[in-house]
Amino acid sequence: ILGGFYLLQGWLIEWVWPGSYFRPLFNAVWLGIVGTLIYWTQRTTGQLPKSLGLIRADLRHVGTSSYKFVWLQMLIPAIMLTSGTSLGPEATLVSSTVLYGLWITDKMRYLEQHYAEIRSNGFMQLLRVCMTPHRYRTPRPASARHQSLWSPLTAAYLTIGIVCFYLTCKFGGEPSVIVYLGHSKWTATDLVWLLPLVIIGWLTGRVYLKGMVLLRKVLTNRVRSNIGLLIVGAIAIYCATLFAPAINFSGMHNFHLLATTWQS
Repeated sequence: ILGGFYLLQGWLIEWVWPGSYFRPLFNAVWLGIVGTLIYWTQRTTGQLPKSLGLIRADLRHVGTSSYKFVWLQMLIPAIMLTSGTSLGPEATLVSSTVLYGLWITDKMRYLEQHYAEIRSNGFMQLLRVCMTPHRYRTPRPASARHQSLWSPLTAAYLTIGIVCFYLTCKFGGEPSVIVYLGHSKWTATDLVWLLPLVIIGWLTGRVYLKGMVLLRKVLTNRVRSNIGLLIVGAIAIYCATLFAPAINFSGMHNFHLLATTWQS
């Protein structure tokens, strides 16, 4: 399912943004549609994808987290990402992985508690219990919130999930999750530059972080409504689509340049 979401958002982006980015009227209309969708989901289902911080807080306090709208996370954020925002699918993938993992553990907990009864009713009953998503679940009790979710079975599910995600992307035509940037030859002279480059990169990152925190404070102090923040964000993305399209989609559409021509 996660692999399908990854393929869907890539296909939608290619469908919405073929060729030129400089389409003033279309860009404005499309951002209006996406903004309306974001506003509607915030009013009805809450933030999608569900914040990982919120999920972790739920796990800490009650030992579980609601995955009621996890299926919507496979559709709504995929459409939102077509706006050009410099956010990839990572937030949805991480959040959904955790929520689907909680659903699986609830299923396994039910199976563990009722396995003898289920097997006595035949294989079809076992299949029904496993394949019915909204029934046959035992939520984790709040008293178990400090107990680890890890077990040999959950580790096996994690391994199977990673393999399935890899195969889905591979046979779906997506580039491999392992990226080879070619061969290079490092000399002692080259290595001398490594430390200053690391320091410069770290300092640049700190300056960027401070700037983002300051910008967030300025905006939240002056724009207090969700719809106001949506409008400000839409205007910023709209300007980027017209005048700085290379920063849209986190620069993903230029990644082939890094992978093929970086050495020159």
